[in-house]
Amino acid sequence: MNTSIQNLKDKLDRTVSIWIEGLEQYDHGQLYRKVNQDSWSIGQVYEHLIEETYYYLGQIEECLSGNKHATENMSKVLREWFLQNSFPDKRLKGPPDLPEPHQPESSTALQH
Repeated sequence: MNTSIQNLKDKLDRTVSIWIEGLEQYDHGQLYRKVNQDSWSIGQVYEHLIEETYYYLGQIEECLSGNKHATENMSKVLREWFLQNSFPDKRLKGPPDLPEPHQPESSTALQH
């Protein structure tokens, strides 16, 4: 495996470990509690992170297998996030058509 790809995989593995360790700080009620009708619970945020990670890993595989979209540009907002290597330090709101993630069965289910 290419060393830069291996480095990225190692970083992702460390990030996932941090997410799993973070679950230990929430009890059952905290995992499912929504601050308001329009927000997600911590459990739903975890579900979203897991689902999106799988989606983007598939996108990475597609990028590595060819150059189908090589001439396209990122949106201005996404380019800023990419260059900063992080999301902005503020609450994000997804598009209105984004389906709400389901509540996880348990914190243990999120770890698998």
